[in-house]
Amino acid sequence: MGKFGSRKSLEKSISKAMKSNSRKDKKAKEKKLIEENENKKTDGSKNRKKPDQLKPGMTVSGVFSYSGSGYGFCRPLEGSGFNEEIYIPEDGMRKASGAVTGDIIEVRITEAAHTDFGYYGDVFYRKASGEVQRIVEHKVTSIIGVLHVGSSRACVEPDIKSIKTMIRVDFSSVSEKYDGYKVAVVPEEGPYFERKSSTWEDYGIELRGKIERIFGSSLSKDGAYEATLYENRIRTVFSDSVLRSASEAAEKYCEPKGRADLRDKIIFTIDGEDAKDLDDAISLEITDKGYVLGVHIADVSNYVRQGTPVEEEARLRGTSVYFVDKVVPMLPEVLSNGVCSLNSGEDKLSMTAEITLDDNLNMTDVKIFKSVVRSRVRGVYSEINALWRAGKRSRFYKKYSEVYDTLAEMKKLYLRLQKASEERFVMEIEDDEVNITVDSEGKPVMIERRERGDAEKMIEQFMLQANIAVAETLKRLSLPCIYRIHESPSEEKTLNFIKYASAIGIKTHGLRKSFDAETKEEEADRIAEAYTEILKSAKESGISDIVSGVMLRSMMKAKYSKACAPHFGLRVKTYCHFTSPIRRYPDLYVHSVITEALRHINPGTRKYPQISFHTRDGISEKTDEYFERNADERAVMSTDAEMRAVNAERKIESIYKAIYMSDKIGQKFPAKIVSVINTGFFVRLDNYIEGFVSDLRNGCEVDAERMTVSFHFYNIKEKTIGSDIEVILVNADISKGQLDFNIVVPNVEKKKSGRKERTTKRK
Repeated sequence: MGKFGSRKSLEKSISKAMKSNSRKDKKAKEKKLIEENENKKTDGSKNRKKPDQLKPGMTVSGVFSYSGSGYGFCRPLEGSGFNEEIYIPEDGMRKASGAVTGDIIEVRITEAAHTDFGYYGDVFYRKASGEVQRIVEHKVTSIIGVLHVGSSRACVEPDIKSIKTMIRVDFSSVSEKYDGYKVAVVPEEGPYFERKSSTWEDYGIELRGKIERIFGSSLSKDGAYEATLYENRIRTVFSDSVLRSASEAAEKYCEPKGRADLRDKIIFTIDGEDAKDLDDAISLEITDKGYVLGVHIADVSNYVRQGTPVEEEARLRGTSVYFVDKVVPMLPEVLSNGVCSLNSGEDKLSMTAEITLDDNLNMTDVKIFKSVVRSRVRGVYSEINALWRAGKRSRFYKKYSEVYDTLAEMKKLYLRLQKASEERFVMEIEDDEVNITVDSEGKPVMIERRERGDAEKMIEQFMLQANIAVAETLKRLSLPCIYRIHESPSEEKTLNFIKYASAIGIKTHGLRKSFDAETKEEEADRIAEAYTEILKSAKESGISDIVSGVMLRSMMKAKYSKACAPHFGLRVKTYCHFTSPIRRYPDLYVHSVITEALRHINPGTRKYPQISFHTRDGISEKTDEYFERNADERAVMSTDAEMRAVNAERKIESIYKAIYMSDKIGQKFPAKIVSVINTGFFVRLDNYIEGFVSDLRNGCEVDAERMTVSFHFYNIKEKTIGSDIEVILVNADISKGQLDFNIVVPNVEKKKSGRKERTTKRK
């Protein structure tokens, strides 16, 4: 159970100790019992200590984050061996004077993380605490904010609240016409921002900087859009050398000789209606023993060779970035939407993974080889969902008649795979993605929740099988790979989620028991099973979408790694990304490894070379040498690129939501409470737009510990997560993509008047 003994025995002991009449004695005895449990030997028992536990006296370097209220946090650096965030109280911040959110600091641990047991059975996880020893490195090179030009001075208000100070800029260097514009500010002197104060009490002193770039009005979509791209280092322009290299690669004739000719097979693509880069196609054969699932991926590595200008640019971009009304592609369009896209009716070069499944869905063989395919039809998710609902009576039947029977068999296999996923406790977390429809001028005119049908889920399942199959094959053959890994939730995050779920009335007994597991693997299994049960319970209560979001945030972030490790969310031990080389660099890297391995294999009696997870015969050591050297660097770059892309996509989406709501200020909306913090609470409208209620006057109180909001003017005085409420929009900040609501207060006076009249009649 982590660092304590048996939770039941400890809670029983604490309960016994608490029978004392003196509250002071209760606290003292409770503290003593916890300390005794912390000091117990843990060799070979369930009381195993976490190997990464931060202990008093340790020093750790990490990324600084200021709360804006006197205290701060430190997130240990990647690779330090520590995952838990460190709390820095106000009296530990003195040597942080001069640090900006994002800088690297060194912290000395003053108190280890521990668990407190409340008097009502609540369990609270307390972060490790520390004090700042020094600023290791100033990392912040630019800050995005809004320029304010006054009569005699100019300053920039940072978008990031935790910077918590204005940035002074030279008044003579700016024009009054740029007042209210989005700008990027860089340090006035040197490469990094530094505060000039020497004591922590002076932390609020202004930073000084100079404007590097002006994006446009903070009230405009374009200004906010450009600032977001800049802030997240999204590369939007291909150089002439990259475009030239891409065009030359696309124009080269690619000899189909030495490839498997699959043009007579029933192969087709299924994508969204607006998709242009069609990088995956599927096929299915029913055998006496089970299935042969074919996943055919555009052979991008044939056109984008390692070390070329195109590959180097793809490495820097890391991923395509998808915004509301535009895409910033990883590869130039001549490749992504042209020669590499598996357009229907055209001969295309592909990388095929043939996955053999027995009747129990066990993966018995995998073959990976180069091929030539011709997609029979350009499938669309919405059309296939409609086809499955109406069958041959569907208006889409004629289009899909050639593949209709295959689609029927594919759906059967998908449903079996889906059930198998549920049985291994793969959590089907509901996302909060929305579809934003824009008009000809790019203005959002409709926002609605994105629904996923069986066609989308089927492709996800088939791509999942291919990614598992390829990862397992590369691992068995000891070939280099960039794996996709996902650690199980930390004790801190799990206990915080227990606190959240308990506060809103969801049973968490199974999740609490996960800490009694003998091994880390068993603990992960128990957590996954408990999370699945919690989601079922939340669904019955009608709040599964809200709980899903909190649960997702309670998990660790998936990342890319040279070393193989389990993927907690998918409940698999080996996983990589293989199916989207047009839009993700790790997939392109994996394709390049396979291409190099196949290049050195003698096909023997076969017409084409292939690799299988049953044998490594013929694979050259040269493949290992080149790709092994750069796998770690590529993995780190890809993880960073993914994080920046996700941040940019979310910010742009929030900007569009703010624009959509900007002409609705003063309107009332039904909403649900989705989160409660010390300064207010968040609400979500029916169209999944979220905003914050910070005005807690008019008889409203929040309790962040219990996740409740008390309203003294409602018949039901207390509401919690998922409760319905009426709100009124008071502000839409397009610059920051933020919405502010107030509570709609009922007409209390009318009710009072009615009560007085009845009282009079009784008299």
